[in-house]
Amino acid sequence: VTVSDEYNEHRGTRKAAYLPFPQAVPYAYVIDFDSCTRCGECVAKCPRGAINLDDKGEVLDVDVGCIVVATGYELFDARLLEEYGYGVYPDVVTMMELERLTSLFGPTGGLLKRFSDGGEVRRVAIILCAGSRDRNRFIPYCSRICCMYSIKQAVLLREQFGVDVWVFYTDIRAAGKGYEELYVRAQEAGVVFIRGRVGEVRRSDSGRLIVRAENTLLGGVVEEEFDLVALAVPMVPPKGLEELARRLRLPLGPDGFIQERHPKLDPVDLVTPGVYACGCALGPKDIRDSVSDALAAASRADMFLRRGYVEVSPERPTVSAELCDGCGRCAEVCPVGAISIDGGRASISPISCIGCGACVSACPRGAIDFKGYTWAQLEALMRGLLADKGADEVRVVAFVERDIAYTGLDFLGLDRSQYSDAVMAIAVPTTAMVGLRHLLAAFALGADGVVLVEGQHWVDERINRARVDGLINALEEHGVEGVRLYYTLIELPAYRKMADVFNAHTSLIKDLGPLPSELRAKLASVVSLG
Repeated sequence: VTVSDEYNEHRGTRKAAYLPFPQAVPYAYVIDFDSCTRCGECVAKCPRGAINLDDKGEVLDVDVGCIVVATGYELFDARLLEEYGYGVYPDVVTMMELERLTSLFGPTGGLLKRFSDGGEVRRVAIILCAGSRDRNRFIPYCSRICCMYSIKQAVLLREQFGVDVWVFYTDIRAAGKGYEELYVRAQEAGVVFIRGRVGEVRRSDSGRLIVRAENTLLGGVVEEEFDLVALAVPMVPPKGLEELARRLRLPLGPDGFIQERHPKLDPVDLVTPGVYACGCALGPKDIRDSVSDALAAASRADMFLRRGYVEVSPERPTVSAELCDGCGRCAEVCPVGAISIDGGRASISPISCIGCGACVSACPRGAIDFKGYTWAQLEALMRGLLADKGADEVRVVAFVERDIAYTGLDFLGLDRSQYSDAVMAIAVPTTAMVGLRHLLAAFALGADGVVLVEGQHWVDERINRARVDGLINALEEHGVEGVRLYYTLIELPAYRKMADVFNAHTSLIKDLGPLPSELRAKLASVVSLG
């Protein structure tokens, strides 16, 4: 009996109109048009006239007030795990496939047979972290759900099928209501847990599968024969998510999933007003967390639409019509597409703009200023902070993101944490607004070093660090050592790290010494300081 034979045998008993699986959401029947003969009996029987067999798909353009992104996930391609033999040995399956095999409504009607020869399955190996938590080759993150659905399946196999189950794991992560109890139940049921990575899966002379793995608790290597091997592969972003995020101007995290505005304060809000995300669009989640996210996103969308208006801060970029030449550099760097070029001039939508200030630093003509953080205001701040600087004294200006990072700076004060008094902090919307002009002005007015402290994790780190590398190169072209500029991302829970950064950079600047007065005068002329 092959996989296809057994599948087709049971598929043939399924009607063309069927329920995908018990507890399907939505709980509605669908039609398999590959099997449907379009006899029309279902149309005649449907009391609500909900079936149109001749309906054709179409693309609709609709105007909406908000968007909820719920794109779900895909499973990692287990064929890439060559050492485990998926796709080579018929008896190596994924955990999702094992779940379907044990279901009465699955392709085999709940028959647990070996696919290679139809023999009885008496021993099953479950390999956790198959492709995940692997920083060198595959997926570096944990998928969160694999441990518990694998343990659930192990208990089912043990208690209802009487199968001998071995679970090979790196760490068991059982954080959730009743999860630890299920782990204990699995142990009491006789499920064998082996802590260690599986090195390979190969076929034995008898046709069974040999699993070779380390046992870190006993300090040795184990080799055991099994009838079936199931791989718990990680959840990965679905195909097309990157393109969707590009169209909606949504940031993606390092794991490839959509980045929320704030993981604690705004867990379903995105940087663009009126756009929300839920479930596995944000990362690997189980059903409970996905449902909670969905309820939260629906609530946020309802609040957004019900209010009938959008509140925006008056602290937003403004464009000087006299200076702007419509080059479009600002539109290129805007993370939410809030800038358009109209009539040869940049135009900023106050609703879409999130106030990051990236356009300020990108404008080559200095045509964009920021209300509340104008060039004149920042220059005055730097002058005041550096006014009493001695000739041999060093000063470090820290441009600190105002919402998260600057709050952490306040926490340092509440903790009475010590950091160098040479550091002068200036709050900015985000460090993305700090451009070469600001840096040259800081050095010209007396700073000997600059630290950029970002706090918003939705600001794309790769883009920000690449931008800082460009600023370092530009500083060196003006005669300022690139090491005098330092950039870091510090989120609120790690606020104490800020003191270490300040102290380390101040120590470096003291070793370098103050900038020469001739260089400061040259920089002042470049940025037109008085």
